[in-house]
Amino acid sequence: MAARWGFHSPPAFSRAFLAAYGTPPGEWRHRFLGPASPRKPVSRRRARTRR
Repeated sequence: MAARWGFHSPPAFSRAFLAAYGTPPGEWRHRFLGPASPRKPVSRRRARTRR
C-alpha cells in the first residue's frame, strides 16, 4: 500500500500516517476494523473415507 501511494518505504508511510491521524496504522486498523482473525489453513487434500 505504501508504494501505491508514492512512499518509498513502509516506515515512511507509517510516519506520515502517524503525523496525519495521530495514531500508527496498525493501531488504527485494530481500532476501526477489529483484530485480525487468525486463519486456519485450508487443506486441499480430500478426506479419506473408510470402507
